[in-house]
Order: sequence, then structure tokens, then C-alpha cells
Amino acid sequence: MKTFIISIALVFCVTAAFAGSENSAVVLKGEDHPYGCFTSQLGTTVLITLDQIHTVATKSGNTKVVCHFDIPEEFVPTKVVQSSGFGCGIYLPNGSVATTDTFFTANPGGKALMECSVKALP
Repeated sequence: MKTFIISIALVFCVTAAFAGSENSAVVLKGEDHPYGCFTSQLGTTVLITLDQIHTVATKSGNTKVVCHFDIPEEFVPTKVVQSSGFGCGIYLPNGSVATTDTFFTANPGGKALMECSVKALP
């Protein structure tokens, strides 16, 4: 039996300060995020970052959150670990959304990356 775990939660706030262009986007980096990002995609190890986060939110409402993690030495994988399609919650000023448009990768160099993307609602 295969077990699926919703293991990602992101908490951030996207401002409404868009430029005049229809193609404009807001980019938030690092400490512009008032909260943090965490994942348990390495099994029971929880990776947390409070400042290695960036978010791109387009005027149309598409949002992508990217979190970078430093893996503690005792949990660094011996080979690349990747997963996708896991659950991710993104908390926005006008409510939260869930998505499975996700990707995670961890490498033997001690770094991990997670991406969560949400398409604008019609």
C-alpha cells in the first residue's frame, strides 16, 4: 500500500502593489515574507526556512513559491532525492489555497529546493 502525505505548508503574504502592465508581477524575497516555509519530503526530517523564500505573484493571480533549505549534516541524502505532486498549502491575504503542482529536490551537497505553484482561479 502506498501512503501519500500532505507535507508542505507555506505561510506568506503577497502585497497588492502591482505595476500598471497586465504582465506585471510582484516578487517577494527573503525577509519580505513575514512567516516561513517547511517540508517533510525527506521522511521524518522537517526542513524549515524563514528567509530563503521567494514568491512571484502575477497580476492575474498565478502564484509560485520557491523555498531553499540547508539540510542538517546528519540528514543529507547520499543521492539526489526528488518528489512531485505532493500537497502544498499557500496562505494568501484573501484566503488559503491548496495545490499539488509541486516539486522537491534534495542533493548530497546539503541543499534542498521546493516549488509550489497555484494557477489563478477563473
